[in-house]
Amino acid sequence: MQHSRGRREASLGLPAVFDCSTRLGVPKRTAEVAAQLDAQVAEWGGDKAIHSVLVANNGLAATKFMRSVRSWAYKNFGNERAVNLIAMATPEDMRADAEHIRMADQFVEVPGGKNTNNYANVQLIAAMAMRTGVDAVWPGWGHASEKPELPEALDATPTGIRFLGPPAAAMAALGDKIGSTILAQSAGVPTIPWSGDGVTVDYAACAGGVIPADVYDRACIHNLGEALECCNRIGYPVMLKASWGGGGKGIRKVMSDDDVRRLFKQVQGEVPGSPIFAMKLAPQSRHLEVQLLADRHGNVCSVFSRDCSVQRRHQKIVEEGPVVAAPPEVLADMERCARALARSVGYMGAATVEFLYIMDSRQYCFLELNPRLQVEHPVTEWISNVNIPACQLLVGMGVPLHAIPDLRRMLGADPAGSGALDWEGGARVAPAGHVVAVRITAENANDGFKPTCGGIDEISFRSTPEVWGYFSVKGGGAIHEYSDSQFGHLFAKGETREAAIRAMVVALKEIKIRGEIRTIVDYVVELVQSPDFVANTHHTGWLDARISAQVRSERPPWHLSVICGTVLRALGHVSSRSAEYLSYLEKGQLPPARISLTTLREEFVVDGVKYGVKAVRLSPQTLRLHLGATWVDVVVRKLNDGGLLVQVDGSSHVVHSEEEALGTRLTIDSKTCLLSNEHDPSKMLSISTGKLVRYLVEDGGHIAADAPYAEVEVMKMMMPLLAPASGKVHFQLPEGSVLTPGQLIARLDLDDPAAVRKAEPFTGSFPELGPPVVENKGVAHRFRAALEAADNIMAGYHNSPDAVMDGLLSSLDDPALALVQWNEVYGVVQDRLPAAVAVELEACVTECAYEIDEAASQGGQAQGAFRSHKLLGIMQRCLEESPDGGERASLAALLEPLQEVCGAHAGGKEEYARALCARLMEAFLAVEERFENGGKSTEQEVIDSLRQVHSGKLQAVLDIVLSHQGAALKCALLQRLMSALVLPAPEHYRSLLRRLAALAEPSSAEVAQRAQQLLEHSLLGELRSLAPSTAVARRNTVVEGLYSGLGNLTAQAALQSSVEAKMSMLVEAPAAVEDALASLLDHTDLLVQRRALATYVRRLYYPFLLHEPELAAAEAPQALVAVWAYDDAAVAATPFSRECHGGALIVRCLHDIPAALAHLERVRAQTGLSGLSAGTLHVVLTGEGEAALVMSEEAHALLRQQNVDAYAPSASQQFELDPVMGLVEPPMAATLELQRLRAFDQVSYTSSRNRQWHIYTLMERKNRHSLPLKRVFLRGVVRQLGKPNLLAATYSSNAAAAASAAMEELEEALLGSLQELQRIGSGREDQPIILTGYSALNKLLGREVYTSHMQLGGPKVMGVNGVSHHIVEDDLAGVACVLRWLAYTPARTGEPPAPLPTADPAGRAVDYCPAEGEKLDPRAAIAGQELRSPAGHGPGEAAWQSGLFDRGSWMESQAGWARTAVTGRARLGGVPVGVIAVETNTVMLSIAADPGMPDSSERVIPQAGAAAGSAAGQVWFPDSALKTAQAIEEFGLEGLPLFILANWRGFSGGQRDLFEGVLQAGSLIVDNLRTYGQPVMVYLPPGCELRGGAWVVIDSQINADMVEMYADNSAQGAVLEPQGVVEIKFRAPELVATMHRIDPVILKLKAEGSPGADAAIKARERALLPVYHQVAIQFAQMHDGPVRMLAKGMLRGIVPWRQARAFFVARLRRRLTEEALLKHIAAADSGVSRQQALALLRGWYQSTSHGTPDSPARRTPGASADGNGAGAADGVELAAIAPAANGGAGAAAERAWQDDGAFMAWAQGAGGAARIAMELRHLRTRAAARLVSELAGTAEGTEGLVAGLREAVQSNSSLVLQLRSLVAPGKQ
Repeated sequence: MQHSRGRREASLGLPAVFDCSTRLGVPKRTAEVAAQLDAQVAEWGGDKAIHSVLVANNGLAATKFMRSVRSWAYKNFGNERAVNLIAMATPEDMRADAEHIRMADQFVEVPGGKNTNNYANVQLIAAMAMRTGVDAVWPGWGHASEKPELPEALDATPTGIRFLGPPAAAMAALGDKIGSTILAQSAGVPTIPWSGDGVTVDYAACAGGVIPADVYDRACIHNLGEALECCNRIGYPVMLKASWGGGGKGIRKVMSDDDVRRLFKQVQGEVPGSPIFAMKLAPQSRHLEVQLLADRHGNVCSVFSRDCSVQRRHQKIVEEGPVVAAPPEVLADMERCARALARSVGYMGAATVEFLYIMDSRQYCFLELNPRLQVEHPVTEWISNVNIPACQLLVGMGVPLHAIPDLRRMLGADPAGSGALDWEGGARVAPAGHVVAVRITAENANDGFKPTCGGIDEISFRSTPEVWGYFSVKGGGAIHEYSDSQFGHLFAKGETREAAIRAMVVALKEIKIRGEIRTIVDYVVELVQSPDFVANTHHTGWLDARISAQVRSERPPWHLSVICGTVLRALGHVSSRSAEYLSYLEKGQLPPARISLTTLREEFVVDGVKYGVKAVRLSPQTLRLHLGATWVDVVVRKLNDGGLLVQVDGSSHVVHSEEEALGTRLTIDSKTCLLSNEHDPSKMLSISTGKLVRYLVEDGGHIAADAPYAEVEVMKMMMPLLAPASGKVHFQLPEGSVLTPGQLIARLDLDDPAAVRKAEPFTGSFPELGPPVVENKGVAHRFRAALEAADNIMAGYHNSPDAVMDGLLSSLDDPALALVQWNEVYGVVQDRLPAAVAVELEACVTECAYEIDEAASQGGQAQGAFRSHKLLGIMQRCLEESPDGGERASLAALLEPLQEVCGAHAGGKEEYARALCARLMEAFLAVEERFENGGKSTEQEVIDSLRQVHSGKLQAVLDIVLSHQGAALKCALLQRLMSALVLPAPEHYRSLLRRLAALAEPSSAEVAQRAQQLLEHSLLGELRSLAPSTAVARRNTVVEGLYSGLGNLTAQAALQSSVEAKMSMLVEAPAAVEDALASLLDHTDLLVQRRALATYVRRLYYPFLLHEPELAAAEAPQALVAVWAYDDAAVAATPFSRECHGGALIVRCLHDIPAALAHLERVRAQTGLSGLSAGTLHVVLTGEGEAALVMSEEAHALLRQQNVDAYAPSASQQFELDPVMGLVEPPMAATLELQRLRAFDQVSYTSSRNRQWHIYTLMERKNRHSLPLKRVFLRGVVRQLGKPNLLAATYSSNAAAAASAAMEELEEALLGSLQELQRIGSGREDQPIILTGYSALNKLLGREVYTSHMQLGGPKVMGVNGVSHHIVEDDLAGVACVLRWLAYTPARTGEPPAPLPTADPAGRAVDYCPAEGEKLDPRAAIAGQELRSPAGHGPGEAAWQSGLFDRGSWMESQAGWARTAVTGRARLGGVPVGVIAVETNTVMLSIAADPGMPDSSERVIPQAGAAAGSAAGQVWFPDSALKTAQAIEEFGLEGLPLFILANWRGFSGGQRDLFEGVLQAGSLIVDNLRTYGQPVMVYLPPGCELRGGAWVVIDSQINADMVEMYADNSAQGAVLEPQGVVEIKFRAPELVATMHRIDPVILKLKAEGSPGADAAIKARERALLPVYHQVAIQFAQMHDGPVRMLAKGMLRGIVPWRQARAFFVARLRRRLTEEALLKHIAAADSGVSRQQALALLRGWYQSTSHGTPDSPARRTPGASADGNGAGAADGVELAAIAPAANGGAGAAAERAWQDDGAFMAWAQGAGGAARIAMELRHLRTRAAARLVSELAGTAEGTEGLVAGLREAVQSNSSLVLQLRSLVAPGKQ
């Protein structure tokens, strides 16, 4: 009907696409294809074309059917979608991304869970079929495929939906195992002995396919007794089966009566209500089956046979066909019986008849008939070339078998023919080769084929001509707990069985399946290669026997499992720890103190053996694994699919892993192993998803080891759970519970915990293994490997510094290194170079190579050199000769890498090595210098600062930390580098050495010390060459060793200086060069020796030297003497000063002293120094060994006569070193007053590293009975004091001048230090403010969370949360900050702030002003700013732009908190004031993460400032509002006037801001401003605005007595912005009304009233509306400026920005004076209110004759006479003066009152002051009189008054007279 309608519609010209039913939502198809299908079905003899099929199955079944139908449709119609296929989809299938859903034309969603909810639900399937309007339903296998109710339900549908399977009667008859066996017996099919032997029935008597109950009942077992009787009759072994069972359910093998008693109930329970029967278990039998096809016309065809004997738990694993295990005649008879059975019941569709073939007797017997398609049917398809699912579809269409082309082809008939065929005796085409099939199941073959489920990451399989396969899921899908365990099927074909097996093995080894599931692939690989299978001698029990024998798949070698497992877990830990570390950084939390990423120890169990392996990372991709006494190197790389490519022992392996409940499963290549965790046998866990079906022991009952304690259903299979040990079971889950992997099922109380088998620790070592990759012995490879290892050490990885240095030095020393590097680069570009260039370069390189080879052949006597310069010259010339343009550019690009090689080696081997060493030193410093902070912060805080620097790339922080943690190895490598490469020429590394020497962290101490030594060595080398080539300027001392302060002796600027200048520099340098100079006193060059001695003496006696050293050669060999004069340092610059002579002897040994000393005395006499006081004699011995110490009696006597301080003679005629005086030079000892220390006991000496400071420790006792007191003296000499005045005064013995100069220098130094301190405040940046210590908090939290107090209360916390007002560097800065802060406050509470003199003119203009459209910088507006290179100035010059307040007076407070508000203190005209301003730039509010809450993260919240040209920002946030309120409160408590530079639009009204109390903070602003007791000036600077809620908060009416508001003439202010006003008051209707009122065009159109007037008016309105809108905005803006605000009384005045300072200085002084006078009035008479006091003051002022504004004497300079701003700056416009009752006189008086200058002149003038004093006296008098009058009004008051007067009269006699004069008139 439907296809006829389609053709009719097509003939009428309707669209060629139509719905196959009247329903929407189902696939559409073209009419042409539908018509073609209809015609073809009719041609084949069918009765109903099927255009759509509901696939009532999932997994492999649905996938295979869809593939087959699509293939058949394309071959026959050229359109693979000729038949619409509609799938059913459960939620589990959807989540698993099932393949059949992806393949379908459409799918319908069905309920999830068990198959009874979906694929086995007959009513649901029928409903879905009718809902989708399909023509047929295909049931597949399993689920509802064997339920007779399904075809019955479909037959009953209105459209007669076809069932692609047998009719209900045949299914009912054959689908039942008992019934099918009875029917088989009745049809003459051989059967195996069973419980229904001899029971037969005539199918005609089976109404509806149901065998009569009495017949059926005779074949069943009803109870345990019948079961025992039947089993004994048949003979063991016997299979007990439930007729309705399947998939392993309801089937058990019994070997004895005990087994029957134990298992019979289980069979009953697994398939409740099912009839049970028993069948003899045929030993050594094969499972053979015949594929049948039957049509609707009574024809039955057998399509060859299959062998399915490889089974586990009666589930097939391997199938093959055709059958070769039975003779052809047996197979022919087997097929005949199968066809007969099908015909006897009127079967239709596909069926499989299964037989058991007994190998010994070569007999077969009936097993069962499956009334459906089997999963292994593709085996038959490939050998027969018959598309069986397509045949099912055709049979459903009513096509007879003989019309199906595939079947005709199988019988050798014409595929296009239609004649009848002989299905019983007709000849068939021989099978096309042999096919072996393997089911791919999600089972653990090594654990008894237990099902598994979970996600699948990857399925990699490629079909070939020999192998084909398909899967029900793809990578990214999953096998869920309700699906079948089989998800794939592979088929291999060959000419022979052996060929097919080989093809299958290859396919299985190449397939890759990764995921949470386990598969049987690796097991089956060995299975199909086993001798039994290859020899075809296996049987149905063969695989179960292998499982029982625990035959497992081949595993990787143990050492490979251990290596790969260690690598996997080590890298996993590195990854997880890195991720955790980065998560700390991402959340803004301080990470853990240490993170171990380079050395890890991994422990796991493999096959019951516990391995502990140490993994050390040599590089990001290389690890060294230590096991026992051996180690092995491994190279590992991560694959894109998540696996690892591991190289070890010269081989590479692909490794994947999955975490399971029992451990980690490794797949190494195609082999698997388990890295199991330590298992607790008392916990019995679920290892997979499933259902706990039943307990097999009582809860609390006892169970033996390895005995089943429960049964679980996993993917439609029943599995026993075995106890790991003996004990009592306590179940934790009820029966029926759904299990998840790792879930605790039961606890086991162990009988003997000590008897539990534990993993044995491994005590051996790795086998002998080679390197991971092929080693290259070439010099270039050795160099690269060593350099890479060095770089890895610098990156924090582990390598041997000695091995690295050996590799580097050996390769750097090889003359062929440069040549080999050239050849490597040249080989890349050789083919692309021009021929002429290549020839010339090759000729040069060949010559070079020859020279190097010749040098090597001479045994190293000569060294060949790489000709870098010549090659560079050749390349440069070739470039110059090359034509301009693209050709030259191309050649330059080719030659660039060659030029880099030549350039690197242009300086020779030494220069190349130097550059390499410098690069490694720089790499070391690049990391370690980041952690140098002078102890101000912890390492974690340094890392936190790095986090902020690298916020966009936190991996860089982790890399830095990793490198820093490897400091020990880095230092070791650097030590060796410095010894090998730096030591020979340290002067080339001086800048790097200085940086290394400056490192102060303990981890770098040894490197720093070595660098200092090398720096000294480099400077010593300079000193040894005291040639006239260098001179050094003095430098400040830095931490760089003994010779700090010398600078670079070879600096270019010093090359022209003289030797004398150099020697002078060494004399005065602030560096300890004494030892270096002393080491030159034995120099073989006499000139160097003499210069060294002269410099040494001048150095020791500087600045006390009075006579330069005179040097002369002595008579003794190589002897030198010197004499000089000096001022005794111990008494210098005192009245007791004395001049001494000094001398020096340089002799070989002590024996030469007498002769040299005599010569010295002669030289001293010649120079005229003999008459001076005896001084110091220096003796230098140049000899070596004991010979230099040989002393004659004469020499001993002479030395005893000398004043030897450092040495004392002993009885052995030796001189012993004095512990106090002998370790420093004598002049230094005198300067340090070391003589005083000789009185103490146990003196020990230690010098600082740079010899600038000398430390003495000693023991002191008051008396011999007192306890010893250990004391430490630190003494040093400062060679540069820096002030010539102080030096001159000291040397001139002028004590007064010296003291004055010293105080002057101290004062200047202190002031200079204070001026240089930029950050000042009340909290040190290295000190916390805390409530509870971090250790106590860690104990409270139970874990290490905090590592220092700084995390809790450091400046990064307290400096940004409003607790600390200022952050300072140290205590000195803190004191300076407090003092500066106090300078702004009054001396006493309640007093006015004390003004200070200022150099900043009060009347100057404000220079800083934002340009048009530019945001106001609040700090520049307040304090001014310095401009670099402004217009009109030269480059680098600076110019000052002044702000509103005094220059240098701004002191911002709480700068780190609530940064959208700017608060602080400043001075205006010298008067301290509080200042509040608004930040106009967007700032980021950073809320730190709480380490106590691991899930907390740092939050960065943008707080918008004022965006130029927009209205965004300028609002109070909760923190800035609170900061504003607190600042107002603080300034009020300090008694400071307040200036508010307003620029707010309101309050931030977001939900978070409201929750955090922004409104409460706003109310605090109002409260604090309302009670403020000092003048408040609110000023709107240029371009600023004040609106909405912000205006309400700081409105002058809040505190009218104190608050005054002003604005610049460019400021704006109103409740709403102009746009907001327009949106409310000038909306479109109002604007249109205005148009109709004033627009002439509209008025004319309205007046004319023409037919088109309305349309014209509308058009006019649309045209005018934008213009009127802009006019409205402009009109609103006219009311938004300060003029309107002034007119409305919202402002007191308009003050231009440039004149604001002059105005506010005058106004502030006036207001402070006014407030002071008001306080005096209140103090004089407390009964006077503020308004009364103000009126009095005004009256005093206006009544004074000189107080009028017209008086020039009272007017300040620049004041105007107009009264409207008199005394103020030009341009200021104050509020208009209201007309007074007395006319002009009143206005003049008002103007006079507003004139601040005139008022100040009056108040500070003599007349005004006198008037004020008089009036105050009068007020006090009046107040006293009122008080006396009040007292006299009461009796008690009168008595008190009289008593008081009595006492007053006694002390004041004049009071009597006054009282008498007062009383006398009263008497009259």
